[in-house]
Amino acid sequence: MFFRPAERLIYSLYDRVIAITPAVKNILDKWLGAYSQRVVVISNGVKLSGENIEEEGQSNALSDTHTSLLMVARLDAPKRQDIVIKALSKLGPGFKLFLAGTGKQG
Repeated sequence: MFFRPAERLIYSLYDRVIAITPAVKNILDKWLGAYSQRVVVISNGVKLSGENIEEEGQSNALSDTHTSLLMVARLDAPKRQDIVIKALSKLGPGFKLFLAGTGKQG
């Protein structure tokens, strides 16, 4: 509650506040009070359900047999995709990583 006045001041400077789900919008509406009319919902912009992603002739179809992880970022060293790959290797089987982006390394 200590930060509520500061947050309301900061949010008052925005034209719009993006919520990723209606549930998040409801929380923000309650938290922001008078500024809640600025909250709009923009749902996940990437629809993966039932989609096939193919690269170089390999099928990487999404399935229920593994957990799919997607990293959307510029493919350049500062974005550190190497750390994501190393972390994924520690999780063991059952995970599949998709990298999406363009850049010097892509």
